[in-house]
Amino acid sequence: MEALLTGARSTWSFGYSINMADDRFVRRLKTLLVPVLLNQRFSGRFPRFTRSIGPLIHEVAFPGTRRGGERSLTFGIGFQFLDGISAFQDGIEYYLPLSSEITQDGWWRYNRDSLADCESQADNMIHAFHMNSDNFFIDYSSFPGLFAKLTTQNLVNAPASNLPPRPSRNVSRDCLVLVYLWHHLRDENRAREFATLGLQYVGSAVKLQTTFETFLERGELE
Repeated sequence: MEALLTGARSTWSFGYSINMADDRFVRRLKTLLVPVLLNQRFSGRFPRFTRSIGPLIHEVAFPGTRRGGERSLTFGIGFQFLDGISAFQDGIEYYLPLSSEITQDGWWRYNRDSLADCESQADNMIHAFHMNSDNFFIDYSSFPGLFAKLTTQNLVNAPASNLPPRPSRNVSRDCLVLVYLWHHLRDENRAREFATLGLQYVGSAVKLQTTFETFLERGELE
């Protein structure tokens, strides 16, 4: 699976596009795929579903555009202890958009006026879900799991395949997550190690720099 959907997660539209009730692509997903998600202990309403496994959050989402006629399928990973913190959105930090076999850019585009096209594209997305979801979420089925293998020595130079999924590498954001993770687990020494490393990669992110400095000086996080 390759992360092809570009742009920050906060810029995606998780809301309802105009006349979504008449969107036959969406209706097919609701009929055939949403029951599968509910059976796998996901909860929510279209286009975003989550489930919790201890502190972990698994997310399956179908972000779209306001003009309609296109949607993506994304898998996300987050943490309960990040939910409500301003630097994070709904506790989700890592995500992987799947790609359509046709467009290869992370979007399923369909002609809303064509029942055949809506059903064909929706079935293609459903197939992509079944082919990829188990392999993705099994890697993040325990806590701290794979995150415990990330160290200040291997985080910077590790191949992307060894890191949690992002469309592009962001060492400072990874460090921020790991500061919160080890603080949550009450391992302040490891948290401080990642705060120190994060400071080296913040660039012009002033708020992130302040977060790391405040933690190192006073041991405090939002």
